[in-house]
Amino acid sequence: MSTKRTRPRVTLAEPQRVKAILAMQRLTIRTLAERVGVSETYLGRVVNGFYPPTHGVATRIAAFLGRKETDLFRVARAPVSPKPRSAKASPGAGANARRELTASVQRSAR
Repeated sequence: MSTKRTRPRVTLAEPQRVKAILAMQRLTIRTLAERVGVSETYLGRVVNGFYPPTHGVATRIAAFLGRKETDLFRVARAPVSPKPRSAKASPGAGANARRELTASVQRSAR
């Protein structure tokens, strides 16, 4: 019996809420990033909603800001997808197309 594995998918509930909390506490994204232990670029993308934070980063952000994690973030369980196979592992249609092209070029050269 196969069961699908899942991992938590963390998203920022409301990006504006985190920005407002930072403003109220007179903190910058740079300061928060230093205290949480991530890069300023990464944290900026998380706060602006471009990247989902890891569960650990979300926990550290909430703890540093003195909030519950559930006040700032939503956690959903997403199925873990299998790793994609590389193109070299299975030749697929690309190899067939190359063979056909090679054969047609060889026929026309005769």
